[in-house]
Amino acid sequence: MSVINQVLLNLERRRASAAERGVLPDHVQVLPEGGRVPHWGWVAAGVVAALAVLAWGACGVMTSLKLSLCRTFWHYLGGVWIFLFALVTLY
Repeated sequence: MSVINQVLLNLERRRASAAERGVLPDHVQVLPEGGRVPHWGWVAAGVVAALAVLAWGACGVMTSLKLSLCRTFWHYLGGVWIFLFALVTLY
């Protein structure tokens, strides 16, 4: 959680006066305490795409070189997703 959001939550909890809140710009608002909503639609789309590629390769449509390039790409993309997930989770 950011420092600004912590300050805003602190002001909300102690029911800060209008004068204290007047110091903040009008567009600054406290985020709800619920947290982040997972984007399961994107996860499902990635799983479907990965399964489609695997099924396509299993049917023998791809040559060995194409399958090798496809594996390299998906491993790279998987690494990028893991890195981004870790980055977002840690901050």
